[in-house]
Amino acid sequence: MDILRKDDIRKLSENKNHPSVSIFIPTHKEWNEMNKDMTRYKNQLSKAKKILAKGMREKELINFLRPAKELLDNSEFWNHQDLGLAIYFNKDEFKTFRLPVRVEEFLYVSSVYYIKPLLPVLISNGRFFLLAFDQKKTRLYECSKYTIKELNIPDTMTSLDEMLEYYDTERSLQFHSGIRQASTRGKGRKCGAVFHGQGTGSDETEHKKNLLDFAHIVNSGVHKLLKDENAPLIITAVEYLIPIYKKANSYPHLYEKHLPLNSEEFKKEHLREKAWELIKPFFEKESKKAFSMYEQFSGNGKASSNLGEIIRASLGNRIEYLWVDLNEHIWGNFNEAEQEVEYEDRLTPENKDLLDFAATQTILNNGTVYALKRDEMPVRKSAFAVFRF
Repeated sequence: MDILRKDDIRKLSENKNHPSVSIFIPTHKEWNEMNKDMTRYKNQLSKAKKILAKGMREKELINFLRPAKELLDNSEFWNHQDLGLAIYFNKDEFKTFRLPVRVEEFLYVSSVYYIKPLLPVLISNGRFFLLAFDQKKTRLYECSKYTIKELNIPDTMTSLDEMLEYYDTERSLQFHSGIRQASTRGKGRKCGAVFHGQGTGSDETEHKKNLLDFAHIVNSGVHKLLKDENAPLIITAVEYLIPIYKKANSYPHLYEKHLPLNSEEFKKEHLREKAWELIKPFFEKESKKAFSMYEQFSGNGKASSNLGEIIRASLGNRIEYLWVDLNEHIWGNFNEAEQEVEYEDRLTPENKDLLDFAATQTILNNGTVYALKRDEMPVRKSAFAVFRF
C-alpha cells in the first residue's frame, strides 16, 4: 500500500468483528533482514493463536489463521518492507500496512482493531508531500523528517514527451476520422479534423501551453490521490516551471514556499533533507501554537487532561488538538449511557485502549492528533486536549 488514508482509519475503526487481531512489528528495508522480520511476525502469530484457542474450536481456529499463516510464504511481500508493519485480520478480512516509521512489537486481540501506532503516519505532525515536477519524469513523494517514499500518481502521464506522444496519436486518429467523415458526406467537402493540445502561435508559446497542459494532467492525478489529505505539499522544480504548476494546482494545502532546483541532480534522500529544512518551521510553529492554546485554556473548560472529558469531547466532535502517549495503554470501556469511563487493569477481548479510542474518534472528526513517544510529550500526561467549544 502506497499511502495510509483517513478512510483506512475509518474502515478499521468501524470493525466490530469479534475476535479481531492487530499485530505490529518493526521491519527493515534491507532484504538480508527479511528472515528476522518474518520470525518476529511468526512469534506474534503464535501468541495470537494461544489467545484465540481459548474461545475457538480447532477447525475454526485453523480457518481463522489461514491468511495470516499464508503471509509467511510470501517472500515477495517480506522482501519489500519499510520501517514498520501493521497487520489486521478477523474472520472476514486480512489487511497489511507498510509504515515509514518504526513501531514497537505489539499484539492486540480484542473486538476492535488497535490504531494508535498508525497515527504518526497519518497526522500532519512532520508529514508532508513533495512533488518533483519535471518534464522528463515527474515524481510524488510522501515524506517526514526521517523518511521518503515514492508514490504512484494514478491515471497520470509523468513526462511531457508521453503527453505529446498521446497528442500526436489523437491528431492522427482525428485526422483520419475527418477524412472518413468527409468521404461519407460527398465530394468537394473539406476535412473536419480537430487537433488537441496545440497552440497556433510561436514555438515558445506552444511549448508554454503544452507545459500548462502537462501541469493540469499531473495535478489531476495528485488531487485524486491526495483528496482526503491535509498535509502540506511542496513543489520542487527548475524555477520557470514552478509558477506553471502553481497555476494548475487544485490541492488546497500547497505550501507557500518551494524548492527551485533540478530534482534529477539529487538523490531522493537529499531532496528530503532540503524539503525538511524548508518546511520544518511550519511544523514547529503549528505544534507550538497548539500547545500554547492548551496552556492558555487549561482550567477554563476549553482544555483538559481528564480522560473521561476527552473521550466525551472526541465523540461530540469537540476536539481541535489532542496529544496522546504512544507508550502508554489505559484499558477499559466508555459507558455511553452513563457517559463515564470504566477502567480495567489489563487488556481483555471485551475492552480497549481508551487512549487509542479517543485518538481515533478525534481523527475521524477532523481534529489534529499528536501521537508522541513519552519523552516527546510536552507535559507528563497520558493525554490532554484543546476543545473547539
